[in-house]
Amino acid sequence: MQGTTRNVIAVNVSINEQAKAMEHPVESGAIITDHRVIQPVEASLSIIIATAEFAAAYEQIKALYLKSALLQVYTRTARYDNMMIVSMPHKEDADMVDALAVAIKLKEVVIVTSKRKKYAPQNPKHAKTEKRGVVQPEPTSGLASAYDASAAKFKNFFGGSKK
Repeated sequence: MQGTTRNVIAVNVSINEQAKAMEHPVESGAIITDHRVIQPVEASLSIIIATAEFAAAYEQIKALYLKSALLQVYTRTARYDNMMIVSMPHKEDADMVDALAVAIKLKEVVIVTSKRKKYAPQNPKHAKTEKRGVVQPEPTSGLASAYDASAAKFKNFFGGSKK
């Protein structure tokens, strides 16, 4: 927060780095864990804004929240990039008339890019079926009537409904 950080005091920062263990049942009924998925980093930042600046500083934080700005969070141990403010509750009470306490919660935004690659058909004779779009089925001769006749025989054999 450039320009307004002079009277903003960070009380504490809490970083939450987690992974989710993926569990799957197997044929024997046992549940195995074979890999994990690393979850986006979450950070909680408690700040106190002094009276002289709390309106301007709060508006700047709110503007960053509303435009979903990607921020960097620096701690003693690491730097966390692509962090977005997901909540910014604050409490105003009589005990803190000369300051504003804000609890900012940030979450890492994971940015991925997919690549498209064109593959050639394994069998060159199937190449003519590429890029045909939606194709409507065409009726086949004789096959449908043969199926209906077979179905009627089985229905009568197994006691199908009689009309």
